[in-house]
Amino acid sequence: MILWIDADGCPVVSESAKLAQQYKIELHVVKNIAHHIVLDYGEVHTVDKGPDQADFFIANRLQSGDLVITQDYGLAAMAIAKKANCFNPIRTSH
Repeated sequence: MILWIDADGCPVVSESAKLAQQYKIELHVVKNIAHHIVLDYGEVHTVDKGPDQADFFIANRLQSGDLVITQDYGLAAMAIAKKANCFNPIRTSH
């Protein structure tokens, strides 16, 4: 199982990395060149700045059972089609 984070606009990258490290989950964070992310745990992948570059990078590497954190419905749909589990990082209050 791999945790993939679509880091472009994701507000929970550092918190997710800490949890991945705590639970020994392999972590891959994907961002475009416009973002600067440095983590103590996991791999950070940088893609070109263009529409859906991070999404396609993740979707092409996903496997069944992986976890994906994204706000992008297109990536979520591709992930679900590959039997991955998707989470939206936005917390709502009721």
